[in-house]
This record gives sequence, structure tokens and C-alpha cells, in this order.
Amino acid sequence: MIYVRIVVGMTVFIAVIWAVVEQRVRRVGRVMRRELAAAGDRIELGPVRCSLRGDLPKQFDMGQLALTDRRLVFYRTVGAPIEIPRADLASARPEKWYRHARRFGEPHLVVTTHSGMEYGFMVKRTNRWLTALASRSS
Repeated sequence: MIYVRIVVGMTVFIAVIWAVVEQRVRRVGRVMRRELAAAGDRIELGPVRCSLRGDLPKQFDMGQLALTDRRLVFYRTVGAPIEIPRADLASARPEKWYRHARRFGEPHLVVTTHSGMEYGFMVKRTNRWLTALASRSS
């Protein structure tokens, strides 16, 4: 009986944590739309729920990603947003493996800047993002 209580307790705890994270991601999307509109950016794609693979193998951020006429913006649930100006985008490519992580289904969207930085985003419909980024860079 004690095992059942432990399993039920852990399940409830995990469900509460995920509900809080989900609410935070949605709030970040609303804040992102408001701030981009206030800055005068025209949103071309997004904002969509997204995850970011960072420089370290275990770094993983959740948030919202949007492509505007001036920049690619990732608003994190915790921390400062990542903004990449359109002029600094060098290339975008799909990758099944990125930073020691395999993605099943849709590939990672890996964006490289002219300064050599790389960002791996996990978005749905990676091909739409690749097309939108390629159409602007050519």
C-alpha cells in the first residue's frame, strides 16, 4: 500500500510541475507578442512553443520562438531572451543529432550565425522554418 501512495504522490507532483511549466510557456508567448508589436516588428512565423539545445550537452531551455522581419527571437521561460538579427543569420539546417541529443520525428532546426554561434531549436514543422529562413537570406 505504501508503494501505491508513493507512486500516486509522485504522479501528482509531476503533474503539478508540468502544469506550472505549461502556464509559464504560454505566458512567455503572450509577453513575446506584446513586446514584438511594441518594437514594431512584423511577425512572419510563430511564436511557437519550442525548446533550445544550448552549448552544453545537458543545457535545455523551453520557451517560444518567433521569426520577424528583423530578427529571430527565442523567449525563454526563465532568463533573458535570445535575439539573432536577420543580417547575422548565416545558415539554417535540419539535424537529427545535435549536441549529443537525438530527436525522433522532426529534426532539430540548427541556426548558425556569421560569428560562429549555433543554436539548436526543437520546433514542429522544421521545413517551414527552414524555408522561411532561406527565403530571407538569399
